[in-house]
Amino acid sequence: MTDEDHQGGRGRDVRRSYGVAHEPSLERDARNESEPSRLRAARAALGPGERTACHVHSADQTLHILDGVAQVQAQDGAVHEVSPGSTVTLLPGERHWHGAGPDQPMTHLALQNTDADGTQAERGEHLSDSEYGR
Repeated sequence: MTDEDHQGGRGRDVRRSYGVAHEPSLERDARNESEPSRLRAARAALGPGERTACHVHSADQTLHILDGVAQVQAQDGAVHEVSPGSTVTLLPGERHWHGAGPDQPMTHLALQNTDADGTQAERGEHLSDSEYGR
């Protein structure tokens, strides 16, 4: 990639994600400008074998895998491996966990709306390795 590619050919700061260039942008919700957005976004980097505690969100949570392979399990179901560039949506009230696979780190972008009081998730318990299905 040349410096021109990184700068979008026009001197702008352009981010690249798996070969797709996009420019950061902000949009205002014209339907309700008086209330601030409750959308929260976080970039999380987890080391090999690291994972969240079980937790629940009151609204959808969307995970977009940026690097590495993620593992996601919802409602005592199967553990799913999710590749970079893939997106997973977890439903409101769905108890789940997510983390990195056992052999490599993983980075993801997490998007979710907060409750009116700012709560993002109701945290549950950490499980043992065998309970995590590993």
